[in-house]
Amino acid sequence: MKRCVILFTLLFSLHFAKAQTIVLQKENTTRGKENFGPNLKNYTQFYFTIGMLASPDFAGARVKHGGSLELGFGLRQKYKVGSVYSWGWLIAYEYQDYELKQEDGKLLPSAQTFDEQRIDISYGYLGLFNRFNFDPSRGNTLGKFFEFGVRGKYALSASEIQKYKVATGNAQTEISGLKYFRDWQADVYAQLGRGHFSIWGAWRLTELLHSSYNYPKLPYLTVGIELGF
Repeated sequence: MKRCVILFTLLFSLHFAKAQTIVLQKENTTRGKENFGPNLKNYTQFYFTIGMLASPDFAGARVKHGGSLELGFGLRQKYKVGSVYSWGWLIAYEYQDYELKQEDGKLLPSAQTFDEQRIDISYGYLGLFNRFNFDPSRGNTLGKFFEFGVRGKYALSASEIQKYKVATGNAQTEISGLKYFRDWQADVYAQLGRGHFSIWGAWRLTELLHSSYNYPKLPYLTVGIELGF
């Protein structure tokens, strides 16, 4: 009986809401539809990204490209200027790791080797972008586009993870507050997309490590995919 009452209440609420929506359409939603949408004046999109390192590494700091990943999520605000051009801003969180090869000649962050060693970094970033659409008569959809922009990043955390074996089993050490790591970073990116899916590449403009430590450089290019919703 209790379930029937709850179901009836829900159905009645939905019916009432539907009736109210019809009235509101005449007064409010028309103006909203004119301003907000994928191909209208303003558009807000949440997105996820996944990527990996794609440029050559350097002697003394060799990395496992397939094992060094980047994950992120953020919000994009787009402003339409014309049927072809839009601009906007981004705010996002990003996690990236550099999995270091354990081999002779390793210098970063020392010559000592482990079963596994990586540098984990978490960023918050802000960015500005330009977008050009290839199908100006696409209607109220995102369509096919090319986007490029610049991003400023701040390292929320940076740590070195060491995994190794001890007499009683496996062990792990985490070292945080890395003094050789630079907090502020910047990159440029570009992406080709259709609808809510795109492929992208980002090139880091700054050095990750302080020059005073004389460490080898880490790869600059990351490529991946983005899914918006």
